[in-house]
Amino acid sequence: MTRRSITIDQGPAATYHVKLNTASLNPRPVEGFGGAFTAASGVNYKKLSDDDKRKFIELYFGQSGLRYTMGRIPINSCDFSPYTYNFDNVSDDFALEHFDESLKGDEDTGMIQLMHDALGKASLKLFGSPWSPPYWMKAGDHSMIGSANPCLKQDKRYKQAWADYFVKWIQSYGKKKIPIWGVTQQNEPEFYFNTRWEACSYDPANQTEFIRDYLGPTLNKTFGDKVKIMYMDYTKDHLMEVSDVVLQDSKAAQ
Repeated sequence: MTRRSITIDQGPAATYHVKLNTASLNPRPVEGFGGAFTAASGVNYKKLSDDDKRKFIELYFGQSGLRYTMGRIPINSCDFSPYTYNFDNVSDDFALEHFDESLKGDEDTGMIQLMHDALGKASLKLFGSPWSPPYWMKAGDHSMIGSANPCLKQDKRYKQAWADYFVKWIQSYGKKKIPIWGVTQQNEPEFYFNTRWEACSYDPANQTEFIRDYLGPTLNKTFGDKVKIMYMDYTKDHLMEVSDVVLQDSKAAQ
């Protein structure tokens, strides 16, 4: 990660001038703009009349509305869910034989219907973001609410099972005709203390390890470069510090 600097000329506050040297910046495309497909939005969407649903979809995704082109989907329940759920609650199911490919929690809350209706209006880049893995993957069998620090059990079998879980989730959405463009490694990876909602804590070294040794190779083996990986899905005040660790690792940076 290359750090950029700014120059502030000396002088009275009213005459400060900020100069940003952009000559050496590599331009990056803006992937798009959008919002989150949460259980809360699905539950409320289900309550609308058919006419209001059409208006809603047009306002967010239509040419006369906001024209959203991206959507974020929680992997498992989150703090915008009416209850806590995941798709494989069977302890030590390392092969994920009991993974619920019907995605019942997301179906029941109306998230799937909302996404289908949105995709009927616009082409969307959809990405998943986990708040918490199932309890049995977490240190001390911690509940999905809150997190130990670090979050995951250190046995490699659990870390690999969690990476495989991403694959199952993406494939299950694909079977429902909802293509997944990418995933983030973790929602709010630095947040774990006294939470009343689903969480999973990673420090920069743990983020790097999970991306490098588990999530990256597992997604690449199944999907090649078709599924993107993002990290530090959080407020950006520590982005540079985390990037200094993650991107200095050549394998994780791939």
